[in-house]
Amino acid sequence: MNQGSTPAADASHNLLFVSTAANNLIAIADLSGRVQYFNRAAAQIFSRSQVELRSLPLHGALGCDETQMAPIMASLAETGAWHGNVAGQSLRFCLVPIDPSMSVILGTEEAELRDIETKLQQAQRLETMGELVAGLVHDLNNCLMPIMLAAEMFEPHKTEADLMKLKNVMTKGCKHASGMVRQFLTFTRDQGSLVPLQAEEVLKDLQVMIRAAFNKKIQIEIRTQPELWLIMGNPTKLHQILMNLCVNARDAMPAGGTLTITAENVKLEGVVEPSSGEHYGRFLKISVADTGTGISPENLHKLWQPFFTTKPVGKGTGLGLPTVKKLLENEYHGFFTLQTEEGKGTCFDLYFPAPTLK
Repeated sequence: MNQGSTPAADASHNLLFVSTAANNLIAIADLSGRVQYFNRAAAQIFSRSQVELRSLPLHGALGCDETQMAPIMASLAETGAWHGNVAGQSLRFCLVPIDPSMSVILGTEEAELRDIETKLQQAQRLETMGELVAGLVHDLNNCLMPIMLAAEMFEPHKTEADLMKLKNVMTKGCKHASGMVRQFLTFTRDQGSLVPLQAEEVLKDLQVMIRAAFNKKIQIEIRTQPELWLIMGNPTKLHQILMNLCVNARDAMPAGGTLTITAENVKLEGVVEPSSGEHYGRFLKISVADTGTGISPENLHKLWQPFFTTKPVGKGTGLGLPTVKKLLENEYHGFFTLQTEEGKGTCFDLYFPAPTLK
């Protein structure tokens, strides 16, 4: 942050910097629909100068009338997002909070947005690993210490039994350290293709990482039903979904508490809850519950807005939950429900389609 600047000014500067470098249309407008900025690519697409575009209301710049713009603005006010076709352009709009009292409308072409979303998901995964790395390094050091001590104790006069004990200590430490590195790499590498996934294996890897990285005051419980159904997906992205929710749960329990992850097979025959719509068939349900602070009613509808966060400056980008929603719905074609109560905790129930795999 520049000296003397404000968070709002810095956020606006960052948006302008990204949009200037983009090759596709990006527009920034205030909530009244008044254009604040169009990038150079937008000027080329609409065959107008940036100055001319900025003198127009958003609907005028896009080449549509106020009647066509009204449902777009209504959707933005209600859900924070809209996408569709405007004047021959496939566009997507979303609300971006600049500070608690101000938001702007960010509009972009679908192709540019997909590229931005991919980069944001990668950045968000690295952000999560950055939050975990201190705990992982500490645990890795704990693995190496007994190996170093055992190596120092190797002496010619040791009995065979003593040497075997030292060997076992070193082998156990090496296996633990190797396992931690493997889980770290699994989370950071995007394995790309969709494969049949066994949730128990993913949860075992997740458990190793969060036990190493989280405050020891947080009790971690993982419960899985026998013979869980397979799901089709990308293991790295499933790790990312679950890790994001676990990190949020951790942050909601600064004084400690209980993080419970459960997995079970369910068959759905209609509405799970009104907001999720109707769903039928086999699903793998994974629940992530904490006994933390809960989510206030006024923040519930903002959770899925990119860059919205209640964490202190420097402690979160506001991309975790939007990433969870995007990956769950787009990569797995699943859905979620949420129960929360201030002072008692939060539970996310994730539903992954579980087709019959031969």
